Amino acid sequence: MAPILAIFSLLFLGASARWSEREHFSLSAGQIRKNATLEMPIAQNDGSIHVCIFSDRVDGLIGTLKSTALNAKEPEKVHVWIVTDNSTAIEVVLRRLYKEKIHIHSLDLNLINQDLIDRGIKPVWKWDTYNTSVLDDKANFDPAWVNENTGVPGKWDHSTMHMHPLNHLRFYIPYMTVFKKLDRIIFMDDDLIIQGDMQRAWDSKKNLKPGKLLVGACEVWNYNDEWTAFEYVGSKSTFNSTCVLGVCGRTEENAQCKDLADTKCVGSNFFANLRKRALEINGVPYDPNTQGEWNFGFTLFDLDQWRDLKLTDKYEKWMKANYEDHIFPETSLQYGLGIPFLSFYDHTSCWEDVSSHPTIHVRDGYGYISYPELNWNGLSTDILATGFVIHYDGFKKPWTLVGDPVFSLPFKRTMEGVKFNDYVKELRDPKTIKQVQKVDVETSFVIIAESHTGANRLMKILEQNKDICIAGGSEAPRVTFDADAFQPYSQNSGKFSEGPGRLNMQCKWAFNEHWVPKVIENKHNWCHGRFGHGAMRIKKHLDYLCSWTDKSPAKTENKTGIFKEFTRMLLDVENNWACRCPASTKVMGAVVFDDWIGHRPNSGDSKNFERPNQPSIWETLSSLEKKPKIIHLKRDIVDEILSKNLGSKYKKWIREETPEDDRHFHIDEMRVMGVASYRMEK
Repeated sequence: MAPILAIFSLLFLGASARWSEREHFSLSAGQIRKNATLEMPIAQNDGSIHVCIFSDRVDGLIGTLKSTALNAKEPEKVHVWIVTDNSTAIEVVLRRLYKEKIHIHSLDLNLINQDLIDRGIKPVWKWDTYNTSVLDDKANFDPAWVNENTGVPGKWDHSTMHMHPLNHLRFYIPYMTVFKKLDRIIFMDDDLIIQGDMQRAWDSKKNLKPGKLLVGACEVWNYNDEWTAFEYVGSKSTFNSTCVLGVCGRTEENAQCKDLADTKCVGSNFFANLRKRALEINGVPYDPNTQGEWNFGFTLFDLDQWRDLKLTDKYEKWMKANYEDHIFPETSLQYGLGIPFLSFYDHTSCWEDVSSHPTIHVRDGYGYISYPELNWNGLSTDILATGFVIHYDGFKKPWTLVGDPVFSLPFKRTMEGVKFNDYVKELRDPKTIKQVQKVDVETSFVIIAESHTGANRLMKILEQNKDICIAGGSEAPRVTFDADAFQPYSQNSGKFSEGPGRLNMQCKWAFNEHWVPKVIENKHNWCHGRFGHGAMRIKKHLDYLCSWTDKSPAKTENKTGIFKEFTRMLLDVENNWACRCPASTKVMGAVVFDDWIGHRPNSGDSKNFERPNQPSIWETLSSLEKKPKIIHLKRDIVDEILSKNLGSKYKKWIREETPEDDRHFHIDEMRVMGVASYRMEK
């Protein structure tokens, strides 16, 4: 740990470290308000607008409710019913929103649960079969539960939230005593910003066709493997294109698991069983191409039609089939959303189909996509400005450090008490959008490392600090820097045969080294819509590449100038390209392996062995206006020889992935280019 501590000391010269976690508001047990009675309140169908939210999160709820109040023409008509198992969180929300005119009611989950049981309803989470597919407390499913009927989720897809009682409870809303008098209700998540008058959404019920009892958000972003980025598909996604029901746009044959270790695939009898069960339960043949994908984030339920069509009974039949046939593991998104898809088969509409002018658009996905991905899809922030709802589904919530600064703007303005009509101009203002993306970096560093010195591991350790952004720390970056950001084209050209259509190619020196000179040479055609054969391969990158033509000639006249500008952009965290760092970044770092710059093993200082016809990393770093700190990681030659002898003897080479406990480091201070540098020995 000594080397790491020393490096931290080095990096934070001139930058204050912030290690404490974000403070959370908390209450003592004595401050929690107790209900004086167990009598269930009754929502009145008296012209009021009724909204139901299941939540225990403070930050999201405050933004959702505050925006609802700010943008409602008659906020006093809005009643929000919050079902929770965390009364402390709701108490905090009530205190923060005491000035708002909407009515907020807290409903205890245990009280709701008992109410259902008293009415003779045994909810899914009380069934004996509940939780039988779960292996451990890490939300992994039991492999022994899988059979030929099972949809096997991807490795990323495992969370207990999909089986939480609150996830099932929405299917019992029509039968809760509190809502027994209502003919409709708006059900929504707690990570929204409402940018319109809730009355408009409430009145959309009159436009529902018979048999359509749910109005949902149908705007979808799908991950595009070729782009390594999200693709906007709007409302075109069907059950056949979504991964929620196992297809992922593949044929049924290609979707099947080929091996026991396969994931994101389905068993050999999955589709046949699904069709059989759909005919039994839904009463109509299953045709995935006729059903559009939707989301629960902001929905209107027609409770009268729900009760008439016995949708809850249908949901429970699908649940029983799931436990009998082992269709979807309970910790998967397939379980949490796939079974609702099947239960609401043929009973859903999109907001765009039922809302009068102006159309209600629910903008989904703004907690997992990023602003560069929006641009990559040919979209602008006008999509936010025209949204009735902004839904931050995903982990990049606007109240966290990783929230996208552009998408977080509606949330931030709401928390400042600004109405949508007063901040909408900012969403369309290029200067504002550029300003909110600005990151104030206080210092930067570059690690120049020999192989097998633990550089990648060190980068991942450093990245755990919220103030440090690392090129090469993230496992699978979409819009940040790969570990090979500085690798030259001569060693990285193979990746371009996979297609330069990948968004994060912009974040690689190899891509810039190869394409910037070509674009400069052909700027009069390529940057004005006249694409040659070569330009077609990089068409989606041309907005970025053509921005180089606006730079001064000194930055683009040769490879050295381009490399210096690329390095500056990276270390200064210039967020005008696809490569991003969180807004909290104070320190930017990158790694350069010495074989990229021509170092010959065991021959001394790598700065003496740079490749001919390649820009000098040393001269570039020393010429930057904001000079980075340099950390030089080297292997000791004696230990290297010993390692090879041992590796030969035991047929085991020590590689980068060697567990940390098996590595032995010591540190020796050196001086390179007048800045602090270190040698890390193996």
